[in-house]
Amino acid sequence: MPNLSSYLMKSLSNIDLGENTLWNPVIHPSATAPVGPSLGQLYFNTVEEALKIWVGSSWVSLAAGSGSSTTTSDTSLLTEGPSGDTLLI
Repeated sequence: MPNLSSYLMKSLSNIDLGENTLWNPVIHPSATAPVGPSLGQLYFNTVEEALKIWVGSSWVSLAAGSGSSTTTSDTSLLTEGPSGDTLLI
């Protein structure tokens, strides 16, 4: 089996895609939440089969099409979208 570590890229700073598209990203899958998360960090909970985001005090599920939503008073995760709507990042 080839050594795949030579193909991995590690970035120690922000990555600006210059308005280009990121194709086929894989969100970190794990049965347990990461330890010491950063604000806005994402992971996919493989037990609950749910995408989770760290909002500074807890992990919140990001549900698509379930008819439910989660609100937070943490405005650091909010940004204005292109049409002026508020988006949760």
